[in-house]
Amino acid sequence: MKPPLLSSTVFLTSLVDALVAVARSNPESFRLIASRLAETEFETNQLLLFTCVSNLPELYSEDALEFLLGDSRRLDLGSDGQYDTRQIIHAICPYLSPSQQAQLEEAIFSYRPLAKDWGLKGLERYCVQEFHLLRSVSGWLLIRQGKAPVTGVGAQVSE
Repeated sequence: MKPPLLSSTVFLTSLVDALVAVARSNPESFRLIASRLAETEFETNQLLLFTCVSNLPELYSEDALEFLLGDSRRLDLGSDGQYDTRQIIHAICPYLSPSQQAQLEEAIFSYRPLAKDWGLKGLERYCVQEFHLLRSVSGWLLIRQGKAPVTGVGAQVSE
């Protein structure tokens, strides 16, 4: 018998593979499935969508942008400092128009996950997270407001 962790990993990998196959062959059906998954609060569903779209960014960049902008909490998905959010941003950016790019950057600048009791450390954490999200955007695509933190003081922050 396989350990539970291995079984769940195999299940999720198979689920992603199946969703990617549907996304490639039948975009209308995939969009229906994606909209139902997006309606839920479960992080696993959000991560499934991110993984599928990051495999096909040329087909679903606009859908992914709409998904990201639909709920600001999606800018904080994944472990290790928004890993999954950064991956999807990096995947879709080359396929976004300049106006869509500006919308994404504005969402990043508007995102404020701060809690009053976080104090100075919380503010520092937030600034580093914002910097990492902006770095996920290809540098040549950044609008002027986004370039300043990445090429200025932000460039001195190590990962």
